[in-house]
Amino acid sequence: MKKMMLSMLIVGSFAFNAAAQVATTPTGTTEEIVVASEELENPTSAIQFGFWFDVPGYTKRNDVHGFRWGLPFSGTSNVKGFDWSLFGSHIESLEGLQLSAGYCGSQKESYGAQISLGVCLSHESLDGVQIALFNKGVIHRGWQCGVVNVDEQVRGVQHGIVNVIDSLKGYHAGIVNIVLGRSIGPQIGLFNYAERSDFQFGLININKSSVMPVMIFVNFSN
Repeated sequence: MKKMMLSMLIVGSFAFNAAAQVATTPTGTTEEIVVASEELENPTSAIQFGFWFDVPGYTKRNDVHGFRWGLPFSGTSNVKGFDWSLFGSHIESLEGLQLSAGYCGSQKESYGAQISLGVCLSHESLDGVQIALFNKGVIHRGWQCGVVNVDEQVRGVQHGIVNVIDSLKGYHAGIVNIVLGRSIGPQIGLFNYAERSDFQFGLININKSSVMPVMIFVNFSN
C-alpha cells in the first residue's frame, strides 16, 4: 500500500509540473514566439555611450537602433543607425553608418558605410561604401576607396593606389591592380595583373589568358 501511494504521489507531481509548463507557455505563432525570444535575448537601446570595447557592459548586450558614441571606443553589438567612435569601433553587424578616426570593423553581413582615417575591416560581407587608408573585406558590393584595398570578391568599384582581390565584377582603378582570378570588367592603372581579364588599360598589363600575356597600354583575354 505504501508503495502504491508513493507511486501515485510521483505521478501526480509529474502531472502538476506538466500542467504548469503548459499554462506558462507563450501563446501565439511560432514566428511570434521566436521574435519575442530574440527581443528578450537582444534588448535594444536608442542611445548608447561607450568608453571601451564592451564597457559599459550594455554596449555588448544591447543592440542599437539609433546612435552610439564611443569615447574613445564603442561596443560590439549590432547597430542600426549611427556608430561613431573617436579611436575604434568593432561591431557585430551594421545597417547604417560607422565612423571612426582610427578603426572601423564589422563581424557579420552589413549594409551601409564604414569610414575611417585608418583601417576599415569587414569580416563577412558589406553592401555599401568603405573608405579608409586600408580597407579589407571578404565580399564587397559597392564602392571601396583607399590607399590599399584588399578583398576576396568585389562586385562594384575599387579606387586606390594598390588594389588586390581574388575576383572582380565591375572595375578598379589605381597604380597597381591585381586580380588573382577572373576580372569581369576593366582594370585601369600603371600596372595591371590578372589570370583572366576582360580589358586592361595601363603602362604594363599582364593577362595570363591573353594571346600576348604581357603588353603595354592595352590587353584583353581571349
